[in-house]
Amino acid sequence: MSIVNSGAVGDSKSGHEVAAAYVDYLYTPQAQDIVGSHYLRPRDKQISAQYAKQFPALELFTIDEAFGGWQKAERTHFAKGAILERIRGN
Repeated sequence: MSIVNSGAVGDSKSGHEVAAAYVDYLYTPQAQDIVGSHYLRPRDKQISAQYAKQFPALELFTIDEAFGGWQKAERTHFAKGAILERIRGN
């Protein structure tokens, strides 16, 4: 998630501060508990443990480990003529 200053009419510093506070709140234990209670996987390890029965264990990987980095993944999967375009039949 990111906060972007779009320059739209009515943007204000206070609006930016509210958005930043919301993003910060999303990763608090309280918010992560709300996330888990709505059947979304919490990122907080302690909160995630409370919802372990809902979510099977995952083997996680990085883009570097699985695809050789973002640049290689972009060329292989998302560039013009790459795998995604071929799957879509473009």
